Amino acid sequence: MLEENGKVVVNYSYDTWENIVSITGSLKDSVGKKNPYRYRGYRYDEETGMYYLQSRYYNGSWGRFINCDNIGGKIGELGTHNAFQYCFNNPVNMSDESGQWPKWMKKVAKTVKKTVSKVGKVVKNTVSKIGNTVKNVIKTKINSSPICNTNKRGTVTIPIISGSIKGGLSLGGSIGVTIDTKGNISLQATGNFGGSAGLPSASVGVGSPVVTNAPSYKSLEGWGVQVGGSAQLTPFSADLDYSIIPNGRGGAYSGVGLKIGAGVTPLLVGGEVHAEATYTKTLGVVNLYDGSIRIMP
Repeated sequence: MLEENGKVVVNYSYDTWENIVSITGSLKDSVGKKNPYRYRGYRYDEETGMYYLQSRYYNGSWGRFINCDNIGGKIGELGTHNAFQYCFNNPVNMSDESGQWPKWMKKVAKTVKKTVSKVGKVVKNTVSKIGNTVKNVIKTKINSSPICNTNKRGTVTIPIISGSIKGGLSLGGSIGVTIDTKGNISLQATGNFGGSAGLPSASVGVGSPVVTNAPSYKSLEGWGVQVGGSAQLTPFSADLDYSIIPNGRGGAYSGVGLKIGAGVTPLLVGGEVHAEATYTKTLGVVNLYDGSIRIMP
């Protein structure tokens, strides 16, 4: 303790468990005894020799609280289930001003939170810079390509899965990835229905790329028409189609595709021709030029 002029008048010494070892100084027997705020600012009871930590008493001679707290222990942390334990048996590095939980643990939690926040910002900024660099490189490469650039048009759809049933009535559908010359990579679903003539057949599978002269994936959306034929030689099947997609200006785009799959009917050999209406919807799209991602409703 200090006087107004900064002179030390009382000096307290403690052991590891905060027991008073000695009180020295010119006012040790007066102010030194009457001062209730001792080790770490705890309120000391001169008569009992214990500290009051806001919610319960701590006995330095025992190194324990004399009554339990009201906080339950944590699963997997055995030490937290000892309701009388003081500072997790680490009184040198911890303090417990409330009698509920060691104070330095709170400080560490705040420090970790701040550190994680700072690291997160650094990672975010770094990833953003890397992403922009990669995006610019890809855009430059695509623009300089003699095949894929915004001055040319065309789409390529790579089917992921497709299926069809032919037999008087023709039904089918597919989900595929469409790439256009504007840097768009879209996921599109197409359904088709119409009529067929020939031996009945059914197939599921994938397919080869469907190529059109449409300027972008958006031009494939909505209604269209396709005509073609299929053949089945169990367990294989093939479906060749010619597609016509109206462009809304009195003209149309066209394309051709071949679907290869597995025949699922008991017929060993079959074949048919069909004419169908188609409808295509975009499920989502990523643009390589600007890095945008859109999920369609």
